Amino acid sequence: MNWPSVGVVIPTRNRPELVRQAIAGVRDQRYPGDLKILVVYDQTEPDYLLASTEGVQVLVLTNWRTSGLAGARNTGILALDTDYVAFCDDDDRWLPDKLRRQVAALMSEPDSEMATCAIAVEFEERARRGWPAAAGSRSTSWPAPGCRCCTRRRS
Repeated sequence: MNWPSVGVVIPTRNRPELVRQAIAGVRDQRYPGDLKILVVYDQTEPDYLLASTEGVQVLVLTNWRTSGLAGARNTGILALDTDYVAFCDDDDRWLPDKLRRQVAALMSEPDSEMATCAIAVEFEERARRGWPAAAGSRSTSWPAPGCRCCTRRRS
């Protein structure tokens, strides 16, 4: 199987330890295709020491669009040259098969635009799992915002 390239955008602001953990989680992916990480600093001085070409490439940018999460994500999207884009917030830790499973789902459904996934929220050493509710559902599950998705790029 020919796996598409995936660029992972990690927006961050003043959370150096969390962003390092997020980068480690992306680097630990068991994804067979090309993978690239783009850390976008928003309204804070970037840590260019995170940049690396060893293993999974890590690029570091400053948000040059509207400040905030959306602007940082858009800066990342525009700087990538990959087939797919995935979003990882700086306080997220991905399970090792997350990208492989999402991209496989997208590849099996060629008309799909994006894939999302379940989440587990940890708070004060407790964890709770939540899944996105189906449209029209009265489920008490949490919605899965954009940071849990992987999507095809369109030119």
